[in-house]
Amino acid sequence: MTDGHTSIYIFGYGSLIHPGSANTTLGRSATPALFPTATLTYYARCWSYATSMRRSGAAEDDPARGVALNIVPDIQAHCNGVLIEVTPEELARLDDRETYYDRVDVSYQTLPDDLDQAAEAITVYTYVGQREKRRLPPGAFISTRYDAVVREGAALYGEDFAQAFVQTTRPHTLPIREAVYPNDPVK
Repeated sequence: MTDGHTSIYIFGYGSLIHPGSANTTLGRSATPALFPTATLTYYARCWSYATSMRRSGAAEDDPARGVALNIVPDIQAHCNGVLIEVTPEELARLDDRETYYDRVDVSYQTLPDDLDQAAEAITVYTYVGQREKRRLPPGAFISTRYDAVVREGAALYGEDFAQAFVQTTRPHTLPIREAVYPNDPVK
């Protein structure tokens, strides 16, 4: 608890696990040491969020077909991620970034891996893709850069975290392609 107030955290499960991605939005310089790892229960991580990514070299009128990570309710699932402590101003910036995601309170479903963190009074939010963004378009693909950001991010927390990341992410059959991502968080 900070100054008698409940601390606010975001549970990051996709590109936000990469400090470079989170820092771009938050406007600060954090490292993995500042993002404690945690587990979110009753949600499954999957490739089910249609984004504004377009194939590299695609014409302006070519539809966006990119796919990013999302989580969906599932009482038998869980996924690992990180906790990012945020100020109200940073939370507003994340809300702006996570367009078409709903911010959901998951305070009682989030288990920090560090027991000291668990004893602290915290509010934890995460972002869940809105239903209309979960309909993937024909020709959907995962951007090479986005795939690299989430894999690099997971690796920053050690081999066990990276393995759990893969194990708690539903498999996909989508191709991975070079793409233009208008808001590429890590360049």
